[in-house]
Amino acid sequence: NSQCGTVKQIRRGDGPTEVVIALSAGVTVRGVIDAEALDRLGIVEGGPACAVFPASSVIVGVDN
Repeated sequence: NSQCGTVKQIRRGDGPTEVVIALSAGVTVRGVIDAEALDRLGIVEGGPACAVFPASSVIVGVDN
């Protein structure tokens, strides 16, 4: 399972790096990645990226 889009924001910190990916219709997805892997994969703001996840890790909810 994956969703691809454009990297909207990268937040580097002392721990894992947070990556925000803008998908279609204004939806965003956030994930974390090791800073070394981020650099090795060449992930940059404005560039393409995909969020990959197992179906067993998806949390379903509604926005009231």
